[in-house]
Amino acid sequence: DTLGITSVVVSHDLEETFAIADQVIILANGKIAAQGTPAQVKASTDPLVEQFVNGRADGPVAFDYPGPTVAQDFGGGFGK
Repeated sequence: DTLGITSVVVSHDLEETFAIADQVIILANGKIAAQGTPAQVKASTDPLVEQFVNGRADGPVAFDYPGPTVAQDFGGGFGK
């Protein structure tokens, strides 16, 4: 407000974004999933927004990437 300028910041660092932004927009699948002040976005009851804002593994976005396990990647010495 002091400088009277507008900035657009693209980030996955929500803590930093919420600290500096007047308005936040969360995009998902090419559409706006949430828009508002940081407090409004944090208070969202949308499952996708809640999952992203709170860093939850469980929710509408699957976190099970079909890739090799750590043991497969690094020779099987892990988890024994």
